Amino acid sequence: MVNAEKVRTYSELPSPLLTAYLDTNPAKVANRTPAPEYLTWLSTEAKAVAATLPLPQQRLFREQCERVENYLRGGAAQTRGVLVFSGAGTWEVVPLPQEVENELHWGAASVTQLLWLLDEHKPYGVVIVDRTMARFFRYRLEELVPLAEKSLEVDISDWSKKDMGKFAHPRESGRRGAGGIKKTRGSQRDTFEHRLGASYARLCSEVARQAAHLAEAENLGAVFLVGSNRLLGSIAGGFPPEFRRPVIKIAKDFGGLAAAELGQRLAPVVAQWERAHESELVDTLLSDGRGTILGLDEILVHLQEGKIRTLLLARDLDTSLRRCASCGWTDRSADVRCAHCGGQRQRVTLREAMPELAWKHGVEVQIVSGEAAERLKGAEGMGGWLRAPIEAHQTGALKRAG
Repeated sequence: MVNAEKVRTYSELPSPLLTAYLDTNPAKVANRTPAPEYLTWLSTEAKAVAATLPLPQQRLFREQCERVENYLRGGAAQTRGVLVFSGAGTWEVVPLPQEVENELHWGAASVTQLLWLLDEHKPYGVVIVDRTMARFFRYRLEELVPLAEKSLEVDISDWSKKDMGKFAHPRESGRRGAGGIKKTRGSQRDTFEHRLGASYARLCSEVARQAAHLAEAENLGAVFLVGSNRLLGSIAGGFPPEFRRPVIKIAKDFGGLAAAELGQRLAPVVAQWERAHESELVDTLLSDGRGTILGLDEILVHLQEGKIRTLLLARDLDTSLRRCASCGWTDRSADVRCAHCGGQRQRVTLREAMPELAWKHGVEVQIVSGEAAERLKGAEGMGGWLRAPIEAHQTGALKRAG
């Protein structure tokens, strides 16, 4: 699984090396021919990039391009996208479950598109529960990866018959009649049912705590609970108070489904929640005048000063910026010299700069699309929540109407 730590590892690979993002989606007709579209693009782009390199590097570059091409011609690409880092002492292949834009880079490892993909397609936690089992999964793009299981069966074999009278074990209920509590009477039966209910409540709390732990460990954006309403209510109420991720209840009986079918069944439900969640985020951002920042210029300043906690971006947003080659300061100023250190400034796009800036400063990024993105574009397509709410006039922040 690709996560922030893996991205950091890739970014530290020794240079020079080739970074290739290729759209290998087998569902595309153009990719199912003897000369797949992505290989044709790779050959053409390699010639264009080679022409821009110093002569001593051109041979190394062409060697790595041929290495990647030979690997792909061997039929290794079976996913929608693939990322390859190839250098004199480096070979890393990263299968990607989502489509990518074809890109080719030479020099330092390029992780920008990978960071965008991680921000656009965050993984979620899914907990499938029934009366006997809780199954924990990581979900991304209809794919479910098992993480853990927990039994929900209550062992009553050591319960004191003195306290609860003579009762049948659930396994004996088939011989003694339905219900499994054939011989309990009055208060004894009430005591038994109370203890059984308390046991299930404890197990539900344990499921909630385990789900919260996995969400933190796997950096999951939300947790979906799937099962009967009675169980889901008890589990949802058992999450620790400090757990801040959304917990969504889905009253569906998916307990007997295999992971592949589960992913297909969950996809439309998750997509519907994502649209509603994105709309809610934009509503909150645009209506909350305290502790929020709107607009590109203000966002860039506060982001690079380490003041932003969460950043909201409209999908497909892009514009031209300049970044200092020495200190990295990035803004929209047309000056060729950095106002902070005097270094030379180079043109970059917002799409190139923003993921690395957010990653560098530990900022959570939420990307919105559709109607939510259109409303956010009224504030230049971006906004953020500050780490510590402060008055807008103290920071010079401008509240723009959405």
